[in-house]
Amino acid sequence: MNDRQQSWLDAQKPRAHYIGVKSKGEIMAEPHWTSYIGMISGLVGVLVASFSLYKSSKIKTLDLRLELKRAVLDINSLHENLGELLLRAKKSRESMAAAMGDFKSGGMKLWGDENSKDENSLQEMKLKLPSKENTYKSKNSEELEAMLVEIHAQKNTLLSIKDKYIESMEKDVKDGGFLREQAHKRV
Repeated sequence: MNDRQQSWLDAQKPRAHYIGVKSKGEIMAEPHWTSYIGMISGLVGVLVASFSLYKSSKIKTLDLRLELKRAVLDINSLHENLGELLLRAKKSRESMAAAMGDFKSGGMKLWGDENSKDENSLQEMKLKLPSKENTYKSKNSEELEAMLVEIHAQKNTLLSIKDKYIESMEKDVKDGGFLREQAHKRV
């Protein structure tokens, strides 16, 4: 390729406007307006993302706070109802044991001891239950999550006690039906 062809090819290339010398004779291109727009949109993107992260963490904390409040109300209600259930189950078991002639038996003594242990356990749990009136606004999301886990564990304990006494009362109903059946056979 000769010099004339080379100069013609060089003339066909787009030319940038040069504003300064970088180093050792290199020429630096003039910044174009699109680079400014890119820089501004990048900064706006960072700001919007930061704001969104802040808002989503606030929403998450609010969500956890509401869930915790609901769980606290549930567990307090369950605890209150469980005290009544234990009393009804005790009366039911004592009545059925008396009707079957097992009131002074070792099985009834064991059942009574377990019932007393569960009543004491309920009294201890009452001291650990969170207040219904607390708003939990000062807690961050990690603390709220930890409290939710603790309440879930307490709720599972209370539910297992509830299930045990509901089964006990169902057994008493079944035994009562058996006794009525036997009484009708004798008549």
